[in-house]
Amino acid sequence: MPNRDWGKIVIRRSLLNTGETGDIEFGHIPSAIARDMYYYVQGLGHFCCSPSFHLQRWQYDSYLIKYTLRGQGFLRYRDQEYTVRPGQVIFISCFEMQEYGSWKCDCWENKWVHFNGSNSQKYFDRVIKNCGPVITMPKNNQVEELLNQLKRLTALPIPQMEAQSSPVLLQLLTEVAQAAENSGGTETSLPYIENAINFMNTHYTDPLTLEEIARHCQVSQYHFSRQFKRQMGFSPYDYLLKLRLIRAKALLASHDSITEIARKVGFSDSNAFIRLFKKYEGMTPGQFRKLYS
Repeated sequence: MPNRDWGKIVIRRSLLNTGETGDIEFGHIPSAIARDMYYYVQGLGHFCCSPSFHLQRWQYDSYLIKYTLRGQGFLRYRDQEYTVRPGQVIFISCFEMQEYGSWKCDCWENKWVHFNGSNSQKYFDRVIKNCGPVITMPKNNQVEELLNQLKRLTALPIPQMEAQSSPVLLQLLTEVAQAAENSGGTETSLPYIENAINFMNTHYTDPLTLEEIARHCQVSQYHFSRQFKRQMGFSPYDYLLKLRLIRAKALLASHDSITEIARKVGFSDSNAFIRLFKKYEGMTPGQFRKLYS
């Protein structure tokens, strides 16, 4: 495993070895390409912490999403203390002082990912503003499955792992941000916004229009566009375009042609794909691919 700077860290008790996964399963120093272009994984794992597990850390340039599977933990962050229960996510910046651990009478099982890159800061700021660092996820959430997907991707060679992890992290961040909006009880917590995100995540390869997405959600195009931007901080078009470009970067690590990749991520015109890729990524798809060759 490569060396990592985990910031200034104090662990008062080690993990309890219960026969379950209880260690850092993957640690990664991202490539320059990943830092410039992607959401990128820095580390992930599955912990079953002893009742006396207690960690303090600060000055680690990373964001952390930690999902509780069973037991209870605590979090002290920004001069507040929180109880963390099953089905809840911790989302914090690890550059700031943080303290978390198990309750003394309870083992705390959780899965987590350290990550950074792209718009991570904007997602973090929005979640903290709307909900704080502990988010209650809906019962049908995909957080554990997305964390499992990230774990499976670590088996790939580094360029492919970095490229394919980025869209999974985007989906994870969007799901947590949506739950934070709903938990915050804001007036923009509208069910059809989540419906629209799920629809775009599964149909981004189709030549979707704003009218089609709004019709799927059974709301007017104007109302949908305004409410989506108010709730998410960007337009439906921006979300769909960003999703397509992130997926395209993952495919550029393969041997598919630029025209085929454009088609696979929902562009009927490869020239439009190349133009938009260059506009938002600062280079053409071909130039991006050469970085990996």
